[in-house]
Amino acid sequence: MLGQTEAIVLYDRVTFVNNKGVKLRDIYEASNQKDAFYLMLNMANNNAELTIDNILKLQ
Repeated sequence: MLGQTEAIVLYDRVTFVNNKGVKLRDIYEASNQKDAFYLMLNMANNNAELTIDNILKLQ
């Protein structure tokens, strides 16, 4: 599943492995990880403090 997550997060692509397809839930989970990753990068670029509130924003 790591390859699928990488494809979605980095390349906005869904790939198919062994003709098993991808569950919709997996796509949403990867999308949520992507959103949290970019929010984290944005906070780091703006020198945001590492507070509980900022960490909770990543959920």
